[in-house]
Amino acid sequence: MHILFSSTATVDRLGGKFYNNALRAFLPRYHYLGERITCLAFGQDVEGVKQEPIEDPRVDFVFLKKVNSVRSLLVARRENELIIEREVRACDMCVAHVPSFLGDSVARVAKKYHKPCLNVVVGCAWDAYWNYSWVGKLMAPFRFLSLRRVQAEAEYSIYVTSEFLQGRYPTKGVAIGCSNVNISTGDESALRKRLDRIPYQKGPLRMATLAAVNVRYKGQEYAIRAIAELRKMGVDIEYHLVGSGDDRFLRSLAERCGVADRVVFHGLMPHDQVLSFLDEMDLYIQPSKQEGLPRALIEAMSRGCLSLGSRTAGIPELLDKEYVFRRGNVRDIVRILSKIDENTLKEQALRNFEEAKRYDREVLNRRRCEFMRLFKKNSRLE
Repeated sequence: MHILFSSTATVDRLGGKFYNNALRAFLPRYHYLGERITCLAFGQDVEGVKQEPIEDPRVDFVFLKKVNSVRSLLVARRENELIIEREVRACDMCVAHVPSFLGDSVARVAKKYHKPCLNVVVGCAWDAYWNYSWVGKLMAPFRFLSLRRVQAEAEYSIYVTSEFLQGRYPTKGVAIGCSNVNISTGDESALRKRLDRIPYQKGPLRMATLAAVNVRYKGQEYAIRAIAELRKMGVDIEYHLVGSGDDRFLRSLAERCGVADRVVFHGLMPHDQVLSFLDEMDLYIQPSKQEGLPRALIEAMSRGCLSLGSRTAGIPELLDKEYVFRRGNVRDIVRILSKIDENTLKEQALRNFEEAKRYDREVLNRRRCEFMRLFKKNSRLE
């Protein structure tokens, strides 16, 4: 069975090998549908490796051109459409991550050639474009309607949220809510260590965000502004940012706000170091204006971190409502952080640890595989 999988990921290429952390995690789950996978993605040549290798001989890549300008919208998109049509015709079934121009196209062409297609809704088209730039605001209504149309026609869909994306982009087909996170939860030793050290907390509280630092809609700027306000109130918080990209805007903002000594940039961190890093943090904040269901937030919860996040997509589905704030609202963040004490750190450690168990990879894989079995059976390809 030959599966065509579409992704908006950018794959690093070096010495004939391919590297991408997200795809390394995602691709194996779709072998449940078939042995051979052709992955449509974007590629870039790099001089050094910062991500994990994809070493699955059953996976091959077809790279497309990015559509990120008016010219590429006219030229590259047409070239991409021809490649997509060729690859859809050559496969037995498709898996399309939406929203994206690529995923939308795969779903549409699959319908044209009567190829079974499983849509995986990983985010909100409106939020992604509206919070990107002024050009994005112009495109947001069109992308919103495009995803609404794609999902209205979808026969099988997996939504990464339990409620939010289903409500905004409903389908008449068969669907489940199943997060795409790929983590192991329930490490009781991590919880015990956290609870043991909470009474001995010294120095500033350490708060973290794991997200690209050059993407404004990730919202780290609001956390920086909040810790500046808290400092004036005598509340000392040290903010640790992990993620790739140009950090000049956030560094400059920290300096202007007078908290450059309390904002630490770690750059891109190998995933095998993330859990130990989170174990050293006291708080985790996900201040995004656009998300699906953020893996980093669930990982932080699984380590017993007191966590707070914006009222965006599936984030409120994860958190105690007292720790959810309005998007971009510094005052809300200040209010929540100013009330944190030893008791709340303990209470939320226990609460978040238990909540994260719902997103353990084994639990999610069983649920996802059962749905894919149904998809495959009803597509008459089993």
